[in-house]
Amino acid sequence: PILIMISTIIPTILLTTIGYATLYIKTSLIQVRLVVSLTTMLVMYTLFSQTAQVLPRTSYVKMVDIWFLFCISILFFIIIFHFVTSFYYEKQDEVIFIHKNSHRICIHLDDIIRFVRYLIP
Repeated sequence: PILIMISTIIPTILLTTIGYATLYIKTSLIQVRLVVSLTTMLVMYTLFSQTAQVLPRTSYVKMVDIWFLFCISILFFIIIFHFVTSFYYEKQDEVIFIHKNSHRICIHLDDIIRFVRYLIP
């Protein structure tokens, strides 16, 4: 049990913590966030494949498999969250404000591009 904890549980907890810590990096540094998150997920998968080769093959799913699937899925959702936040962060810069009769109108550049594409087939 001690060998399993040292070789699998502790590294997966550390890697998942590193992946989670990327959520606290500034949004403007999206490349750093993605590189660290993707690297931790790839290292986690490599650790999973090495552990699966060492353990005996069984017809049922082992608890270690469920643990690795859980940790890899957390890292996957963190990466998806980075993509979503980067999408909205970039959209934040692409807003045009029009002041007309003391009313503020917000128009996104993508809406303008879609409208122009609609007008010009």
